Amino acid sequence: MSHPGVVYMIMNVANGKAYVGSTVHERQRLRTHMRHLRKNKHQNKSLQEDFNAYGEESFMTIILARNVPEDDLHIYELSEIVSYDSDGPGTYNVGKARRITAEQRRNTVKHALSGSL
Repeated sequence: MSHPGVVYMIMNVANGKAYVGSTVHERQRLRTHMRHLRKNKHQNKSLQEDFNAYGEESFMTIILARNVPEDDLHIYELSEIVSYDSDGPGTYNVGKARRITAEQRRNTVKHALSGSL
Protein backbone atom coordinates (compact mmCIF):
# COMPACT_ATOMS: atom_id res chain seq x y z
CA MET A 1 0.00 0.00 0.00
CA SER A 2 1.30 3.43 -0.95
CA HIS A 3 1.47 6.19 1.64
CA PRO A 4 1.09 9.89 0.89
CA GLY A 5 4.15 12.00 1.50
CA VAL A 6 5.46 15.53 1.45
CA VAL A 7 8.00 17.53 -0.51
CA TYR A 8 9.80 19.99 1.75
CA MET A 9 12.41 22.70 1.61
CA ILE A 10 14.94 23.64 4.26
CA MET A 11 15.72 27.27 3.51
CA ASN A 12 18.55 29.40 4.78
CA VAL A 13 16.82 32.77 5.11
CA ALA A 14 20.17 34.53 5.56
CA ASN A 15 21.45 33.70 2.07
CA GLY A 16 18.45 32.21 0.20
CA LYS A 17 19.99 28.78 -0.35
CA ALA A 18 17.63 25.81 -0.11
CA TYR A 19 17.64 22.04 0.26
CA VAL A 20 14.67 20.18 -1.26
CA GLY A 21 13.66 16.71 -0.07
CA SER A 22 10.72 14.34 0.09
CA THR A 23 9.49 11.70 2.52
CA VAL A 24 6.49 9.70 3.66
CA HIS A 25 7.61 10.19 7.27
CA GLU A 26 7.46 13.98 7.58
CA ARG A 27 8.03 14.52 11.29
CA GLN A 28 10.69 11.84 11.59
CA ARG A 29 12.64 13.02 8.52
CA LEU A 30 12.61 16.68 9.51
CA ARG A 31 13.66 15.82 13.07
CA THR A 32 16.50 13.71 11.68
CA HIS A 33 17.72 16.62 9.54
CA MET A 34 17.72 18.93 12.57
CA ARG A 35 19.32 16.37 14.88
CA HIS A 36 22.15 15.77 12.41
CA LEU A 37 22.63 19.49 11.83
CA ARG A 38 22.73 20.22 15.56
CA LYS A 39 25.27 17.43 16.09
CA ASN A 40 27.40 18.59 13.13
CA LYS A 41 26.80 15.25 11.35
CA HIS A 42 24.58 16.12 8.38
CA GLN A 43 25.50 14.29 5.16
CA ASN A 44 25.18 17.47 3.10
CA LYS A 45 28.43 19.24 3.95
CA SER A 46 27.47 22.58 2.40
CA LEU A 47 24.19 22.68 4.34
CA GLN A 48 26.08 21.73 7.50
CA GLU A 49 28.70 24.44 7.00
CA ASP A 50 26.05 27.12 6.55
CA PHE A 51 24.07 25.83 9.53
CA ASN A 52 27.21 26.15 11.63
CA ALA A 53 28.01 29.60 10.23
CA TYR A 54 24.53 31.19 10.31
CA GLY A 55 22.94 29.31 13.20
CA GLU A 56 19.70 27.39 13.53
CA GLU A 57 17.63 30.58 13.69
CA SER A 58 18.54 31.27 10.04
CA PHE A 59 16.83 28.10 8.79
CA MET A 60 13.17 27.38 8.22
CA THR A 61 11.27 24.42 6.84
CA ILE A 62 8.60 24.92 4.20
CA ILE A 63 6.23 22.18 3.05
CA LEU A 64 5.98 22.56 -0.73
CA ALA A 65 3.47 19.74 -1.39
CA ARG A 66 1.36 17.49 0.85
CA ASN A 67 -0.49 14.24 0.21
CA VAL A 68 1.76 13.30 -2.68
CA PRO A 69 1.36 9.61 -3.59
CA GLU A 70 4.46 7.72 -2.51
CA ASP A 71 5.09 6.49 -6.05
CA ASP A 72 5.17 10.09 -7.29
CA LEU A 73 7.34 11.63 -4.55
CA HIS A 74 10.57 11.41 -6.52
CA ILE A 75 9.16 13.19 -9.56
CA TYR A 76 7.57 15.90 -7.38
CA GLU A 77 10.86 16.41 -5.58
CA LEU A 78 12.79 16.64 -8.85
CA SER A 79 10.18 19.04 -10.19
CA GLU A 80 10.74 21.32 -7.20
CA ILE A 81 14.50 21.05 -7.59
CA VAL A 82 14.21 22.08 -11.23
CA SER A 83 11.73 24.84 -10.37
CA TYR A 84 13.90 26.29 -7.60
CA ASP A 85 17.13 25.63 -9.52
CA SER A 86 18.30 23.77 -6.44
CA ASP A 87 20.99 22.01 -8.39
CA GLY A 88 22.88 25.13 -9.41
CA PRO A 89 25.23 27.51 -7.67
CA GLY A 90 23.98 28.86 -4.38
CA THR A 91 21.93 25.79 -3.46
CA TYR A 92 22.38 22.60 -1.45
CA ASN A 93 21.02 19.83 -3.77
CA VAL A 94 24.26 19.50 -5.71
CA GLY A 95 24.12 16.62 -8.15
CA LYS A 96 20.60 15.41 -7.42
CA ALA A 97 18.90 16.77 -10.52
CA ARG A 98 21.87 15.80 -12.69
CA ARG A 99 21.02 12.13 -12.14
CA ILE A 100 17.89 12.45 -14.28
CA THR A 101 18.09 12.37 -18.03
CA ALA A 102 17.48 15.41 -20.20
CA GLU A 103 14.20 13.84 -21.35
CA GLN A 104 13.04 13.26 -17.77
CA ARG A 105 13.93 16.86 -16.94
CA ARG A 106 11.95 18.16 -19.94
CA ASN A 107 8.96 16.00 -19.00
CA THR A 108 9.16 17.11 -15.37
CA VAL A 109 9.21 20.77 -16.37
CA LYS A 110 6.43 20.18 -18.93
CA HIS A 111 4.21 18.53 -16.31
CA ALA A 112 4.98 21.22 -13.74
CA LEU A 113 4.11 23.99 -16.18
CA SER A 114 0.89 22.26 -17.20
CA GLY A 115 -0.12 21.95 -13.55
CA SER A 116 -0.47 18.17 -13.78
CA LEU A 117 1.93 17.49 -10.91
